[in-house]
Amino acid sequence: MRSLIATLAAVGAVFAALTAASSAAAASGSGSASCLRGNWVASQGETNRVLRALIPNGGFEATGRLYMIFRDGAFQYGSRQLVLEGTFGEITMIARGRFYTLAPYTARAGVFTTRAGESHIEWGRMTGSKAGRSYTVDGPPPSTTSIPGGPTPFQCRGSTLKVRLPRIASTGWITLQRGTP
Repeated sequence: MRSLIATLAAVGAVFAALTAASSAAAASGSGSASCLRGNWVASQGETNRVLRALIPNGGFEATGRLYMIFRDGAFQYGSRQLVLEGTFGEITMIARGRFYTLAPYTARAGVFTTRAGESHIEWGRMTGSKAGRSYTVDGPPPSTTSIPGGPTPFQCRGSTLKVRLPRIASTGWITLQRGTP
């Protein structure tokens, strides 16, 4: 269980860092500010790719998808239901959680800029199995942290949005499609 709790702590830190963009845009963007408006969802494969880039030693697969919403000057990023399942030696562990980040934003062609906001993460009960026996414990308590704002390059065209998070170069561009989170 300690491995799972360590992984959960790392995931929580990563999610908060995802929206804490650097003060200088590291990649060029394109697309109009109006193209951002609406709901965007990453595929399951893209969600797992992003999580593996952020936590390379996580040893888990995720079910649930990342989303971004741009509406009325408010930016929201998160996952409404994220299930992490990992095998560590003879132990299989499953954790369920959700997280979201909220911040005001403005946009111009190729760059959106968030102001300070907050990130919230909640984990439900966690289950571990070994040698046919299962153990269930409560997840860590919910946590909310403040996040700084900053610019984030984007490429938006039609039903595809790509976002580059400058502080986390290992993720590359994150690709999302128009859809319901």
